[in-house]
Amino acid sequence: VELTGSYTNGLDSEELTITFVNAIVETADAGNDKVVSYEVALVLNGVEVTSNYKFEKPTVTVNITPVEINVNELIINTKTKEYDGNTSITILLSSDKVQDGDTLNITHGEEGNNVAFFNSKNVNEATSITISNIELTHTNYVIVGGDSIIVNDASITPIQLSVNNFVVGGDLEKTYNGDVDVNEEDVR
Repeated sequence: VELTGSYTNGLDSEELTITFVNAIVETADAGNDKVVSYEVALVLNGVEVTSNYKFEKPTVTVNITPVEINVNELIINTKTKEYDGNTSITILLSSDKVQDGDTLNITHGEEGNNVAFFNSKNVNEATSITISNIELTHTNYVIVGGDSIIVNDASITPIQLSVNNFVVGGDLEKTYNGDVDVNEEDVR
């Protein structure tokens, strides 16, 4: 961070440039009134003249605001599941706004169990998922835009059934009758 300002000192209208260099904050975390440490360079006509002037450094503070993550911009790890007879689905949420080195835990559902719900348990009727009670616990990030979303273009896929060792209960025998149907009386 480089902060600059100028001052006319009254001595032959010298234009003195005051530059604050190497400014750092005690921590990078979000918060208010964080003290900024810095050094001062005094330059007159392009030449550093720090030794000619006494400069009392004022206290400089900065407010660092958390990164806002809109619920509608969250990344959802899945929008589909195989049919299991119920509407629940476990979903993990993330964001591409997370800074390198930060770990962000975004939870949702009852007591943060990460369970969301389809609008129907049936394959042809399930088209959306409701994710509610979205929260995160990190002072550098904040969820905005509400605490729930409805995700469209979701689906439940049919479950693949395997039929092994299928037993009808008897042998089939049918006498030609011009009909393709196999009836109960054809089982012997």
